[in-house]
Amino acid sequence: MERLGKFAILMTIAIGAAFFKGYVLSVVWGWFIVPLGMVEISAVHGAGLILAYDAISGLSLSDLAVAEKKKGAEKIASMVTTGYLAPTIILGVAWFFSLLM
Repeated sequence: MERLGKFAILMTIAIGAAFFKGYVLSVVWGWFIVPLGMVEISAVHGAGLILAYDAISGLSLSDLAVAEKKKGAEKIASMVTTGYLAPTIILGVAWFFSLLM
C-alpha cells in the first residue's frame, strides 16, 4: 500500500508539472511566437507539445541511472525542481525579454 501511495504522489506531481509547463509554454509562445504570425496555443496544447517533445527526445541512459539512485523525498524534490521551479525561472527570464520588445 505504501508503494501505491508513493506512486500516486509521483503521478500527481508529474501531471501537475506537465500542465504547469504547458501553461508556461503557452505564455511564452504568446509573447514571442504569436507576433511572428503563428496562432495562439492553450495551456493544454502547450502540455501536449511538451509531452510530445519528451516522448520524442526520450531519456538518456545517464538520466535513468541518476533517477534510479534517488529515493523517496529526494526523488520528489527533484521532480518539483524540474517540473515547477525551472519553468518558473524560464517564465521570469522570458518576461524580462518580452519587456525589451
